[in-house]
Order: sequence, then structure tokens, then C-alpha cells
Amino acid sequence: MKRGILLFVLLFIVPFVNAVPTFNLFDGNVYCGADVQTGYSVYANAHNGADSFNETGGVSTAGEYFLIVGADNTYNVSFYVEGVLIQTIPYNESLININNDLVLADDHALCDSEPDDDPGNPDSPGNPSGDDPADAGSVNDTIVNDTEESSGDVWSQTVDGISINITEHTGEVIGFGGDYDLVIDNNSYAFSIYAVNSENVKIWIDDSEYVVSNGLNRELSVGNSIVLATYLDFKNDFAKLSFQSAGTRATAANAGVIPIFYLIFGSIIFLVGIFFLIRKLSANGPKFKKPSLKKDDSGDEGLLAGPKK
Repeated sequence: MKRGILLFVLLFIVPFVNAVPTFNLFDGNVYCGADVQTGYSVYANAHNGADSFNETGGVSTAGEYFLIVGADNTYNVSFYVEGVLIQTIPYNESLININNDLVLADDHALCDSEPDDDPGNPDSPGNPSGDDPADAGSVNDTIVNDTEESSGDVWSQTVDGISINITEHTGEVIGFGGDYDLVIDNNSYAFSIYAVNSENVKIWIDDSEYVVSNGLNRELSVGNSIVLATYLDFKNDFAKLSFQSAGTRATAANAGVIPIFYLIFGSIIFLVGIFFLIRKLSANGPKFKKPSLKKDDSGDEGLLAGPKK
């Protein structure tokens, strides 16, 4: 009886548990141009603006990498080679194995140097301990852009109202603040830079405010895209920032399908369990002797027959 009650409770709960863990297996090659590279460290940073964690790996002697990331459709996954951000893609619950090559330009600085023998990751966000970044939603990594300036170079201020098109190339803004337009795939987004100092700047874009610290990167959610904003340098009260497209923001397009599937599947299990539970309870119930319809005349000779002898 107790076992039947426990089964009933479990069958009642199962249909409503739809947060089933999923995982993506990312694999592929690491390239410098068309040449396969080996020996590099590789890691993935999964982030959704509120939470962030890392999965580490390396490149085999054949130039292949493998990373397993368990998350949901609210996350984006950023891939790093030797601490350098290569790309960001949305996590997809409907897929398991994803072939994803990581490609560096053949003239990239990493392609001109020997890979690090130690496959360790940078302190952030590739910290093997998996600690979240101090500022939720930010991703701090090695600065890719070359910011060295000769003593004779003079920064020229970016004029207010100018459009920064980052559809194909990285765009830069230099100044003590102003209003500009960010263009991604023919879509324009007005943004402002303000509160500029040597430590950080503030950016207002797409109804959100972001703080970008000097020497660090910050991912901005702009429309359906992720934009990587980098505070490159500060000089003569001017801040130099770069903006680059880092991929498409994850959407929950398939989020409503999976819960419905689990609800239907769980309901079927629930009904089947109820059927067998009723059968089990019926089989263990008390058995009553069915009364006989045949008249028993033994010892009954009529009311007027008098006492038996």
C-alpha cells in the first residue's frame, strides 16, 4: 500500500518537472587561416547576463578540440583560444553535437608565435574554479587590439553623431564622451558614452547602461546581437574604445516546445501509472464470498411441521 502511494506521488510530480538538463558537445579544429593549429589552450565561457561559468579544454596533436557545455537557451557561449575571444554563439537545447571550427586570421598575432606549453587559462573569465565575473554580464579577457601609440601620434576626437559600422570590421571611438550610432547588419542603434575617466566609462545603448573598465572588455546586448566593447586606453582626458560584433544573442524560440513535449509525455506516464495503481489496489483488497442464490431447504419442513425429532 505504501509503495502504491509513493508511486502515485512520483507520477503526479514528474509531468511538472520540465527543467531537464541538456548539454552541447562542441568539437572542431583550430585554424590560423587555412592551417590547422595544435597545442593551444581552449575554453568556453557560458553566460546569460546573470550567471557565468567556464568549460576548459585543449587542442590535440591533430588540431581538434572537444568541449561539453551544459546550459539552456538563455545562455550564449563564447570561445577563447589562448585567452583571445574568437566567437560567441547561442546555446541550442535542440542540438547535442555541434561542429564548430575556431578560426584565427592568418595574420593574427597568435599565428606568428608558438603556442603556450601550459594549457592554463587566463584569470577571467577562464578561471578553472568557475567563479563568476565580479560584474554580472561582463566578460574580461585579453585585449586583442594593438593599442601601442608612438609619442608623436595624436588622437583625433570622434565627432558626435558619427556612425560606427561594425558589421564586418571593428570600429573605434575616441573622445571624452558623446552621442553616436552603432550600425550592425544595416540596423542602427543610438548610443552614448559618458562619465569618462581613467578607470572606466559608461555606455548607454538599447535602454541599458554598461560600465566598461579600462583595459577590460564588456559584452553589450544590442537588439539581437552581442557587441564586445573594449576600453583600450586613456590619454589627454580622451578614452579610446573599440566595438566589435561577437555573434547573435540567444533567443527562446524553441523554449515553448520542450515543456509541452514533457507535459504530454508526463501525462501519459501519469495515466498509465494510475491504471496500474488501481489494478494493484483492487487485487489486494478484501475478498467477499458471493451469496448463493440456491435455496437451502435443509432442516426446513415448513412452519407447521413442529419441532424436529
